[in-house]
Amino acid sequence: MRRVILTTGGTGGHIFPALAVAAELRRTFPDIAILFMGGESGPEERLAKQAGLEFMSLPVRGFFGRGVRAVGAGFRLLRGIALARRKIRKFKPDLVIGFGGYAAAAAVAAGLLCGVPTMIHEQNSVPGIANRLLGRYVDKVCISLPEAEKWFKPGKTALTGNPVRRGIRELYRDKLQKTQDAACPAQKDQNAATASATASDRRNLLVLGGSQGAKALNSAVLEDLPRLLDAGLTVRIQAGAADYERVAAALKQLADEATGTGRTTESFAARVSVSAFIEDMREAYAWADLALCRAGATTVAELAVAGLPAIFVPFPFATHNHQLHNAEQVRKLGAALLLEQKDFAPGRLADLTAGLFAEPARLASMSEAALLLANPDAAEKVIGEARKILGSA
Repeated sequence: MRRVILTTGGTGGHIFPALAVAAELRRTFPDIAILFMGGESGPEERLAKQAGLEFMSLPVRGFFGRGVRAVGAGFRLLRGIALARRKIRKFKPDLVIGFGGYAAAAAVAAGLLCGVPTMIHEQNSVPGIANRLLGRYVDKVCISLPEAEKWFKPGKTALTGNPVRRGIRELYRDKLQKTQDAACPAQKDQNAATASATASDRRNLLVLGGSQGAKALNSAVLEDLPRLLDAGLTVRIQAGAADYERVAAALKQLADEATGTGRTTESFAARVSVSAFIEDMREAYAWADLALCRAGATTVAELAVAGLPAIFVPFPFATHNHQLHNAEQVRKLGAALLLEQKDFAPGRLADLTAGLFAEPARLASMSEAALLLANPDAAEKVIGEARKILGSA
């Protein structure tokens, strides 16, 4: 492969798998030229350029369920397809790979119109409308979960898993080695003693609302924060850019009130932190002992590769409620707990979280179950399917 277009946009759940494949393409084909096509308003331009990729924006927005605004969005999609066709004729890619979203719909459609080989990757168990439509015409559909196969033509899909970034994949080897060591009889007593000794030392909770944050999840954590601290937890919150100022202000108020509850402002600040966006997710996953998060497909895949147990709170308004389906699959296999947002109540998050930390053996079992779900070689598998399309070894 000499020239490839990767296309997606909107949220990190679509973008990060594309970036993982871009990194693996560069490792496999050092001289490859990669163009990233995305939308105008999402974080994809910043993230693509941060990764050193050429970027082209397309004036595309979603139009299903938008009422009269769908007419304007439809015209924008047509314009996006026209712009993408023009760029494809100039760039002359060997392949166009879409990772979901309306920007990908425009670029992949343009690739089909130009006669370029095309493929798409579907992260969720229930595909979105754009990928369902494109799946009828592209050369191959890579899927993350076997449940997605029924939405596409027989023989069209390949189960690759969901690509995750290389830094996070490094955690897989570390966790897997610890799990293998724990299985050795000579290590069991030592591991049990270590787990007991560190149970009270490591109680790190990572709160993730997705790349754009989750106001409802942030609010529930703020409400239960005193209980979480009383249970000995250290809490790190990715609040999202839109909710960061509110969460930071609430944390300051709680810190100011801490002196009247036996806690000091200094100890509060040491045990609670917030950021709009976490750039180094490898470090965050390595720091955490438990994640409290949404259940987007990329989050689910990254947690599995990192061997990190989770309490999933699916976004209730996701298309086809796919986050609930994602979370259910992981819960059934013992790697996570599931709490629906409608069941939020004061103290509920704290009780679930503190309960897990009170059972270090259960957390260890959940971590092992997560690793069994992991597919650390998903990026290589996607590229393998691409090579089959192009007839290259």
